[in-house]
Amino acid sequence: MSKTLREFNVIPHGAGKNFLGALQDVIKGVETVKNIEKQIKISNLFDEIYDPFHFNNNYKDYDKTQWDNTVSQKYWSEGLKRKKSTAKKEIIEHLKSCYKGTHHLGYSLPSIPHYGIICILDSVEQRIDLDLLANIKKKNKCSKEKIKDVVKEGNLIHSWEIENMNNYKADYTYDYTSLFHELDPRIITEIVERTEDAFKVKSPVTIADITTLIAKYNKRNQEILYNLTETVNE
Repeated sequence: MSKTLREFNVIPHGAGKNFLGALQDVIKGVETVKNIEKQIKISNLFDEIYDPFHFNNNYKDYDKTQWDNTVSQKYWSEGLKRKKSTAKKEIIEHLKSCYKGTHHLGYSLPSIPHYGIICILDSVEQRIDLDLLANIKKKNKCSKEKIKDVVKEGNLIHSWEIENMNNYKADYTYDYTSLFHELDPRIITEIVERTEDAFKVKSPVTIADITTLIAKYNKRNQEILYNLTETVNE
């Protein structure tokens, strides 16, 4: 557990935080490659099945704060549209109820300068695509109005992230494209080794096994996004 007893990670909506958590279970030897491949074929959705990606071996601490991260994010997305100063005060007040545990955010917040993990996106288009992907996999209707809302908020959040990226620090960062599209062996090896170190395990699978799972997950995501594009354009 961190010295402050609470840790925040930034992994955007749709960027695979629970899939990476599933891979960590494979690395720890408590889940099989075959079961992950099965889930990729079924829905490619890993939320509510596996813990999110993290390097905290006290993640399941019994007295972890049950804190709602969507509240502060809502304050900030609304604040970006209207009045930032008011939103900052609301976020600070809400954070007072969060005193312990590892919590995942879709984007950084102005009152949190240090993060455990940050996933970097390449562009606003990537943020929008991933948000739409998450909505599709969760069976939310992606009407033209919904897509407009996602695009509008995506632009706001992306501008905020670009403007403030240098103002906060992280224990570990990786970029989405290098991991999922380019299958960068350096990043994949680093994730495996960090997981082994954090949870004091020796992985029963190879780097090649993990790379293959990431490739299959990414391919399925691209198919889902392609089908959305075809449907919207009809």
